[in-house]
Amino acid sequence: MKSVGRRLLISGWLVWLAVGGVQAFEGPARDEFLSSFGVDATQFQSAQTARNSLKERLATDARASQSLNPVAAFVLPEKEDNEVRTARARSTGELDLMQSTAAVRQIEQGQYGAAQASLEAYLRETPGAHESRKTLATILMARGEEASAREILESGLKLAPNFGPFKKLYARLLLRDEAERAVALLERVPPDLRIDSEYHEIYAAALQLSAQFEASSLVYEALLQLDDHNATWWMGLAISRDAVGDFEEAESAYAMASHFGARNLVLNQYGEARLNALRGQR
Repeated sequence: MKSVGRRLLISGWLVWLAVGGVQAFEGPARDEFLSSFGVDATQFQSAQTARNSLKERLATDARASQSLNPVAAFVLPEKEDNEVRTARARSTGELDLMQSTAAVRQIEQGQYGAAQASLEAYLRETPGAHESRKTLATILMARGEEASAREILESGLKLAPNFGPFKKLYARLLLRDEAERAVALLERVPPDLRIDSEYHEIYAAALQLSAQFEASSLVYEALLQLDDHNATWWMGLAISRDAVGDFEEAESAYAMASHFGARNLVLNQYGEARLNALRGQR
Protein backbone atom coordinates (compact mmCIF):
# COMPACT_ATOMS: atom_id res chain seq x y z
CA MET A 1 0.00 0.00 0.00
CA LYS A 2 2.84 2.35 0.85
CA SER A 3 4.52 1.71 -2.49
CA VAL A 4 1.27 2.48 -4.32
CA GLY A 5 0.94 5.73 -2.42
CA ARG A 6 4.53 6.63 -3.20
CA ARG A 7 4.01 5.96 -6.92
CA LEU A 8 0.93 8.17 -6.90
CA LEU A 9 2.85 10.94 -5.17
CA ILE A 10 5.72 10.66 -7.64
CA SER A 11 3.29 10.74 -10.54
CA GLY A 12 1.51 13.71 -9.03
CA TRP A 13 4.56 15.91 -8.63
CA LEU A 14 5.91 14.91 -12.03
CA VAL A 15 2.70 15.99 -13.71
CA TRP A 16 2.73 19.20 -11.67
CA LEU A 17 6.32 19.78 -12.74
CA ALA A 18 5.81 19.00 -16.40
CA VAL A 19 2.65 21.07 -16.68
CA GLY A 20 4.39 23.93 -14.94
CA GLY A 21 2.09 23.95 -11.91
CA VAL A 22 -0.50 26.02 -13.79
CA GLN A 23 -4.00 24.95 -12.83
CA ALA A 24 -5.77 28.29 -13.03
CA PHE A 25 -5.16 31.21 -15.33
CA GLU A 26 -5.41 33.74 -12.54
CA GLY A 27 -2.61 32.18 -10.51
CA PRO A 28 0.96 32.79 -11.71
CA ALA A 29 2.43 36.11 -12.77
CA ARG A 30 2.32 36.74 -16.50
CA ASP A 31 5.96 35.91 -17.26
CA GLU A 32 5.88 32.74 -15.15
CA PHE A 33 2.64 31.72 -16.81
CA LEU A 34 4.10 32.17 -20.28
CA SER A 35 7.47 30.60 -19.55
CA SER A 36 5.84 27.56 -17.90
CA PHE A 37 4.35 26.71 -21.28
CA GLY A 38 7.49 27.31 -23.31
CA VAL A 39 6.58 30.81 -24.40
CA ASP A 40 9.44 33.28 -24.28
CA ALA A 41 7.85 36.37 -22.68
CA THR A 42 10.76 38.58 -23.77
CA GLN A 43 9.78 38.23 -27.40
CA PHE A 44 6.65 40.28 -26.70
CA GLN A 45 8.60 43.26 -25.43
CA SER A 46 9.65 44.32 -28.91
CA ALA A 47 6.17 44.95 -30.29
CA GLN A 48 6.82 48.58 -31.21
CA THR A 49 10.02 47.66 -33.06
CA ALA A 50 8.21 44.95 -34.98
CA ARG A 51 5.34 47.32 -35.73
CA ASN A 52 7.65 50.02 -37.14
CA SER A 53 9.57 47.47 -39.20
CA LEU A 54 6.35 46.06 -40.55
CA LYS A 55 5.13 49.53 -41.61
CA GLU A 56 8.35 50.06 -43.56
CA ARG A 57 8.03 46.69 -45.28
CA LEU A 58 4.39 47.24 -46.12
CA ALA A 59 5.30 50.59 -47.68
CA THR A 60 7.97 48.88 -49.78
CA ASP A 61 5.53 46.19 -50.84
CA ALA A 62 2.92 48.78 -51.75
CA ARG A 63 5.37 50.63 -53.98
CA ALA A 64 6.54 47.41 -55.56
CA SER A 65 3.00 46.32 -56.36
CA GLN A 66 2.05 49.80 -57.63
CA SER A 67 -1.41 49.32 -56.22
CA LEU A 68 -3.58 51.16 -53.73
CA ASN A 69 -5.29 47.93 -52.76
CA PRO A 70 -3.96 46.98 -49.26
CA VAL A 71 -4.46 43.31 -50.03
CA ALA A 72 -2.29 43.53 -53.14
CA ALA A 73 0.87 43.78 -51.06
CA PHE A 74 0.33 40.19 -49.94
CA VAL A 75 -0.45 38.71 -53.39
CA LEU A 76 2.60 37.06 -54.96
CA PRO A 77 3.04 38.01 -58.65
CA GLU A 78 3.87 35.18 -61.03
CA LYS A 79 7.36 36.59 -61.54
CA GLU A 80 8.93 38.09 -58.50
CA ASP A 81 12.57 38.43 -57.59
CA ASN A 82 13.97 36.68 -54.52
CA GLU A 83 14.62 39.88 -52.61
CA VAL A 84 10.96 40.96 -52.66
CA ARG A 85 9.80 37.41 -51.89
CA THR A 86 12.13 37.23 -48.89
CA ALA A 87 10.96 40.62 -47.65
CA ARG A 88 7.35 39.51 -47.90
CA ALA A 89 8.08 36.28 -45.96
CA ARG A 90 9.62 38.37 -43.20
CA SER A 91 6.54 40.57 -43.18
CA THR A 92 4.33 37.51 -42.71
CA GLY A 93 6.44 36.43 -39.73
CA GLU A 94 6.25 39.91 -38.25
CA LEU A 95 2.47 39.92 -38.63
CA ASP A 96 2.36 36.64 -36.75
CA LEU A 97 4.53 38.04 -33.97
CA MET A 98 2.45 41.20 -33.79
CA GLN A 99 -0.77 39.19 -33.53
CA SER A 100 0.56 37.07 -30.68
CA THR A 101 1.96 40.21 -29.04
CA ALA A 102 -1.43 41.90 -29.23
CA ALA A 103 -3.05 38.85 -27.63
CA VAL A 104 -0.59 38.94 -24.74
CA ARG A 105 -1.36 42.65 -24.25
CA GLN A 106 -5.04 41.72 -24.01
CA ILE A 107 -4.18 39.06 -21.42
CA GLU A 108 -2.32 41.66 -19.38
CA GLN A 109 -5.52 43.73 -19.37
CA GLY A 110 -7.62 40.77 -18.30
CA GLN A 111 -9.26 40.38 -21.72
CA TYR A 112 -8.73 36.63 -21.97
CA GLY A 113 -11.77 35.92 -24.13
CA ALA A 114 -10.87 38.69 -26.56
CA ALA A 115 -7.29 37.41 -26.84
CA GLN A 116 -8.51 33.91 -27.56
CA ALA A 117 -11.06 35.09 -30.12
CA SER A 118 -8.56 37.26 -31.99
CA LEU A 119 -6.03 34.44 -32.22
CA GLU A 120 -8.65 31.97 -33.40
CA ALA A 121 -9.79 34.37 -36.11
CA TYR A 122 -6.21 35.02 -37.22
CA LEU A 123 -5.41 31.31 -37.43
CA ARG A 124 -8.46 30.68 -39.60
CA GLU A 125 -6.95 33.10 -42.11
CA THR A 126 -3.30 32.16 -41.52
CA PRO A 127 -2.97 28.52 -40.39
CA GLY A 128 0.83 28.67 -40.59
CA ALA A 129 1.15 31.38 -37.94
CA HIS A 130 3.12 29.29 -35.45
CA GLU A 131 3.63 31.97 -32.79
CA SER A 132 -0.08 32.77 -32.71
CA ARG A 133 -0.96 29.07 -32.54
CA LYS A 134 1.49 28.53 -29.69
CA THR A 135 0.07 31.48 -27.76
CA LEU A 136 -3.51 30.31 -28.31
CA ALA A 137 -2.69 26.79 -27.13
CA THR A 138 -1.02 28.25 -24.04
CA ILE A 139 -4.11 30.27 -23.20
CA LEU A 140 -6.42 27.30 -23.72
CA MET A 141 -4.30 25.03 -21.53
CA ALA A 142 -4.07 27.60 -18.78
CA ARG A 143 -7.85 28.01 -18.83
CA GLY A 144 -8.35 24.26 -18.58
CA GLU A 145 -9.71 23.88 -22.12
CA GLU A 146 -7.49 20.90 -22.88
CA ALA A 147 -9.66 19.39 -25.64
CA SER A 148 -9.52 22.63 -27.61
CA ALA A 149 -5.78 22.95 -26.96
CA ARG A 150 -5.25 19.43 -28.30
CA GLU A 151 -7.14 20.25 -31.48
CA ILE A 152 -5.15 23.43 -32.05
CA LEU A 153 -1.83 21.68 -31.44
CA GLU A 154 -2.70 18.63 -33.54
CA SER A 155 -3.44 20.92 -36.46
CA GLY A 156 -0.12 22.69 -35.87
CA LEU A 157 1.81 19.43 -35.72
CA LYS A 158 0.34 18.38 -39.07
CA LEU A 159 1.77 21.56 -40.55
CA ALA A 160 5.07 21.46 -38.64
CA PRO A 161 5.65 17.97 -37.14
CA ASN A 162 9.03 18.86 -35.62
CA PHE A 163 8.27 22.34 -34.30
CA GLY A 164 9.60 22.11 -30.73
CA PRO A 165 7.10 24.43 -28.98
CA PHE A 166 4.13 22.47 -30.39
CA LYS A 167 5.69 19.18 -29.31
CA LYS A 168 6.39 20.43 -25.80
CA LEU A 169 2.89 21.75 -25.29
CA TYR A 170 1.26 18.63 -26.69
CA ALA A 171 3.50 16.37 -24.61
CA ARG A 172 2.34 18.18 -21.47
CA LEU A 173 -1.23 17.27 -22.36
CA LEU A 174 -0.26 13.62 -22.76
CA LEU A 175 1.74 13.21 -19.55
CA ARG A 176 -1.06 12.36 -17.15
CA ASP A 177 -2.59 9.48 -19.07
CA GLU A 178 -0.49 8.87 -22.17
CA ALA A 179 3.12 9.22 -21.09
CA GLU A 180 4.33 6.67 -23.63
CA ARG A 181 2.82 8.74 -26.45
CA ALA A 182 4.62 11.77 -25.07
CA VAL A 183 7.89 9.82 -25.16
CA ALA A 184 7.30 8.78 -28.76
CA LEU A 185 6.52 12.35 -29.76
CA LEU A 186 9.53 13.90 -28.04
CA GLU A 187 12.11 11.37 -29.13
CA ARG A 188 11.54 12.26 -32.78
CA VAL A 189 14.02 14.91 -34.00
CA PRO A 190 14.80 16.44 -30.59
CA PRO A 191 16.59 19.80 -30.42
CA ASP A 192 20.10 20.07 -29.03
CA LEU A 193 19.94 19.81 -25.26
CA ARG A 194 21.98 23.01 -24.91
CA ILE A 195 19.46 24.91 -27.02
CA ASP A 196 16.24 23.68 -25.37
CA SER A 197 16.78 22.06 -21.99
CA GLU A 198 13.06 22.37 -21.19
CA TYR A 199 12.28 19.98 -24.06
CA HIS A 200 14.57 17.36 -22.53
CA GLU A 201 13.22 17.97 -19.03
CA ILE A 202 9.72 17.13 -20.26
CA TYR A 203 11.17 14.11 -22.08
CA ALA A 204 12.83 12.87 -18.89
CA ALA A 205 9.56 13.27 -16.97
CA ALA A 206 7.66 11.36 -19.68
CA LEU A 207 10.22 8.54 -19.53
CA GLN A 208 9.88 8.40 -15.77
CA LEU A 209 6.07 8.36 -15.87
CA SER A 210 6.21 5.48 -18.37
CA ALA A 211 8.53 3.57 -15.99
CA GLN A 212 11.60 3.86 -18.25
CA PHE A 213 13.79 4.73 -15.30
CA GLU A 214 17.22 3.94 -16.75
CA ALA A 215 16.54 6.09 -19.81
CA SER A 216 15.13 8.83 -17.60
CA SER A 217 18.28 8.74 -15.47
CA LEU A 218 20.46 9.25 -18.53
CA VAL A 219 18.50 12.32 -19.59
CA TYR A 220 18.60 13.84 -16.10
CA GLU A 221 22.33 13.18 -15.90
CA ALA A 222 22.82 14.95 -19.23
CA LEU A 223 20.74 17.91 -18.01
CA LEU A 224 22.82 18.12 -14.85
CA GLN A 225 25.92 18.46 -17.00
CA LEU A 226 24.42 21.78 -18.07
CA ASP A 227 23.40 22.93 -14.59
CA ASP A 228 24.36 20.93 -11.54
CA HIS A 229 22.55 23.39 -9.26
CA ASN A 230 19.09 22.50 -10.56
CA ALA A 231 17.18 20.93 -7.66
CA THR A 232 14.36 19.64 -9.88
CA TRP A 233 16.76 17.68 -12.08
CA TRP A 234 18.50 16.23 -9.05
CA MET A 235 15.10 15.14 -7.73
CA GLY A 236 14.23 13.54 -11.05
CA LEU A 237 17.50 11.62 -11.06
CA ALA A 238 16.97 10.58 -7.44
CA ILE A 239 13.52 9.15 -8.12
CA SER A 240 14.71 7.21 -11.16
CA ARG A 241 17.68 5.73 -9.28
CA ASP A 242 15.44 4.98 -6.28
CA ALA A 243 12.96 3.16 -8.55
CA VAL A 244 15.61 0.75 -9.87
CA GLY A 245 17.06 0.05 -6.43
CA ASP A 246 20.24 2.10 -6.79
CA PHE A 247 19.78 3.48 -3.29
CA GLU A 248 23.29 4.85 -2.83
CA GLU A 249 23.02 6.98 -5.95
CA ALA A 250 19.45 7.92 -5.06
CA GLU A 251 20.47 9.07 -1.57
CA SER A 252 23.20 11.25 -3.03
CA ALA A 253 20.81 12.79 -5.57
CA TYR A 254 18.11 13.42 -2.94
CA ALA A 255 20.73 15.17 -0.82
CA MET A 256 21.72 17.40 -3.75
CA ALA A 257 18.07 18.24 -4.44
CA SER A 258 17.61 19.16 -0.80
CA HIS A 259 20.80 21.22 -0.77
CA PHE A 260 19.84 23.33 -3.78
CA GLY A 261 16.21 23.65 -2.75
CA ALA A 262 13.18 22.28 -4.57
CA ARG A 263 10.68 24.58 -6.19
CA ASN A 264 7.50 23.37 -4.53
CA LEU A 265 6.48 22.08 -1.12
CA VAL A 266 5.43 18.59 -2.22
CA LEU A 267 8.74 18.09 -3.97
CA ASN A 268 10.67 19.17 -0.88
CA GLN A 269 8.64 16.99 1.47
CA TYR A 270 8.95 13.90 -0.67
CA GLY A 271 12.69 14.33 -1.18
CA GLU A 272 13.36 14.88 2.51
CA ALA A 273 11.24 11.86 3.43
CA ARG A 274 13.07 9.56 1.02
CA LEU A 275 16.48 10.92 2.01
CA ASN A 276 15.76 10.22 5.70
CA ALA A 277 14.41 6.76 4.86
CA LEU A 278 17.50 5.80 2.88
CA ARG A 279 19.83 7.11 5.57
CA GLY A 280 17.87 5.07 8.11
CA GLN A 281 18.56 1.87 6.17
CA ARG A 282 22.27 2.12 6.92
